[in-house]
Amino acid sequence: MTITLVLSEEEKRPVVPNTSFCAERPASTPRRRLLELLVFTLCGLAVALLYSCDRMVYVPTDVEHLHEIEGWVSGYPDTWKLDGRPVVQFDVSYRLQDGVRHQEVFSYREGYEGAGLRIAKKVMLTVEVGAEHSMVREVATLDGKVLFDERLYWKVVNWHNRHSDFMIGFGVFLGLVGACLMLWSAWGDRHVLLQR
Repeated sequence: MTITLVLSEEEKRPVVPNTSFCAERPASTPRRRLLELLVFTLCGLAVALLYSCDRMVYVPTDVEHLHEIEGWVSGYPDTWKLDGRPVVQFDVSYRLQDGVRHQEVFSYREGYEGAGLRIAKKVMLTVEVGAEHSMVREVATLDGKVLFDERLYWKVVNWHNRHSDFMIGFGVFLGLVGACLMLWSAWGDRHVLLQR
């Protein structure tokens, strides 16, 4: 028994893929390309500017204004690596005559965990008290184990600034690449861009 399929005229037509969305997409014009490259250039320069403002400045200790003050841990730890060693960043608080002050300090993770630090744990702080600001220069446990001092602070500042300098250079590189591409595109499309 033979079965014969009869197709209608519409079914005999070849299937053509729908590409209407491609036709509706606006073509990139010279001015649009320049605008996109300008945004790319400005983003690169914005990255460089952001990290240049984020650099830290190392200020030597003024030993004449150092005071030992009892403080407490007031922030949860955040761990990252400094030259391959885990470092914990946390907040300490202390009280001066004009109120409570807070500052971020650092410690190697083994020292932090060995001291059993946690929120509200008391620590001994060496604070440089100035006329306009104060700064924690050393953090130690109540039994005298030093967790944060001038050497570690100097290492943190150097590491932070190296990272910032890398990102500044990267942002400037992106900005230069974008500016060069923008000039090259403008020169290639100069006849179209100059038309009124």
